[in-house]
Amino acid sequence: MQLLNKLILYLTTFTLIICFSFQGNLYAAQPGRQAGGFLRLGLGADRVAMGDCGVALVGADMNWYYNPAGLPFQKMRQASFSYRFMSLDRKIMYAGYSMPLEPRAGLAIGILRAGTDDIDMRDSNGNHIDWLSHSENLIHGSFAVQPHPKVALGLSIKWLINAVPNILDNDKNLYAYGMSVDLGAQVVVLPNLKLGLQIRDLGATYSWETSEVWGDELGATEDNLPILIRCGAAWDPLPIITVASDIIIDPERAGDDSDAIEPHFGIEYRQPPFTLRTGSNGKTFTFGFGLELNLKIGKARMDYAVYLEDISPDDAHLVSWVIEF
Repeated sequence: MQLLNKLILYLTTFTLIICFSFQGNLYAAQPGRQAGGFLRLGLGADRVAMGDCGVALVGADMNWYYNPAGLPFQKMRQASFSYRFMSLDRKIMYAGYSMPLEPRAGLAIGILRAGTDDIDMRDSNGNHIDWLSHSENLIHGSFAVQPHPKVALGLSIKWLINAVPNILDNDKNLYAYGMSVDLGAQVVVLPNLKLGLQIRDLGATYSWETSEVWGDELGATEDNLPILIRCGAAWDPLPIITVASDIIIDPERAGDDSDAIEPHFGIEYRQPPFTLRTGSNGKTFTFGFGLELNLKIGKARMDYAVYLEDISPDDAHLVSWVIEF
């Protein structure tokens, strides 16, 4: 056992070195530039503060996003709320509900919205016409089972809606729709060591019908979302410390693009009611904290995360609330 713990420590240190070594290069051609970029920014302040790690973390409140297979390990019902403040008036909001099911299963539902409001629409002379809003939306349903006490398998079905304002006649919005599937697996190797695997956005496309805008010849088009593979491990060297590492792979670019592999690393230190977190998400450092509260309806936790953006004019901030009952 002592030899195994040393081996895990060496592997974790090696992963950390990789994260810092590649930190400046990994996002040169990253899939955030492709359709559905809002789905790849991370979710939940606790996970974002840990470098956007989560594929092997069990019982976390945003399991459906990082790995739906983590749902059966959840101990109580949870209501989750998240709000991300970004530069240029961008924001991402999430509200969801998850629960364990007897004897060994779990489910989650929720809605995610990313968008920009109060867009100043002006005519060719610079006169103000209207205030517009653009949004991308996701509705998900997730389910997972435990065929073995140490093994869980999960599935997420996601419905996508993209709304572009004032494109059609009579100032109507133009909508694109899509659907995708996430598959996940988690394995408890040891009481303090978990492994995870997720295949994300299988079959994901935005289908557009723009004949009213561009004519019949260019009426129908599709934007494909990249399929990503996320794998990783979570290790508790002490009951109050969790070390996690995720690797995200873009298989379409993996053969001839060094930027197709994206390492993440995070550490969490717990001293109730406070929790401290930090990490690296491949391009920048992340950090944050959590605070546990006791409410009449059950336990609650407020989490905060910030990551230092190197492109946007301001850093991004994320606040999440989780209520257990």
